[in-house]
Amino acid sequence: MNNTRETIITQSDSFGRQWIYVTEAEVRSHKKGHFGIVIWMICLWFACVGGLEIVLGSSSSLPRLVYGLLVFMTGAGLVVRNRLAYLLALFIPIIFLIRFFSEATGYGTVMVSPAQYYDLLNALVTVGVCFYMFGQYKKLKKEFTGVLTGKGLSWGGSLIRPEATGYGTVMVSPAQYYDLLNALVTVGVCFYMFEGDRPNFIFRRRYRSYRAESQIG
Repeated sequence: MNNTRETIITQSDSFGRQWIYVTEAEVRSHKKGHFGIVIWMICLWFACVGGLEIVLGSSSSLPRLVYGLLVFMTGAGLVVRNRLAYLLALFIPIIFLIRFFSEATGYGTVMVSPAQYYDLLNALVTVGVCFYMFGQYKKLKKEFTGVLTGKGLSWGGSLIRPEATGYGTVMVSPAQYYDLLNALVTVGVCFYMFEGDRPNFIFRRRYRSYRAESQIG
């Protein structure tokens, strides 16, 4: 990003990706150091959902009220580029996934155990890895074709996969629609905040060196 540097040193992460770290001043002086429409929408989502959770929690339960405050403060913290708020943005929304799946199975609890966090984090990482694999395939093949799915036909898979999708009718309440919507948004928000070039540059003050990766590869 800064052409005046004589030597650029990259640092590798656990996935083998090469990152170049910069200063806060370099971030703010670069055009990508300013919020894009996606980040502003994420901040707005945190603020709106946090406010709604505060209203609902004030008349129902203290844990939901506290959670709403955390969600709202996360959105406000992102606006001022607080790095703690960035970390909270990666983990706090997971409650929506837990709450939706808990209510969908009839338990209706918002208590979160360490095992539930572990399982959901693995699920989010799996989604991220799938997106990364497809992105790398698109990058290498220079085309947007293909799908990511389950087992192959020769391994007992199915084109329709009714075994995986199930049968029958699903009854969804308005509250579950609300949690489902937030759960879907959560997956996208967590993935973008963790993998996106602009969030990494703004909040973690680093950008990815694709040239270094190609040289190493």
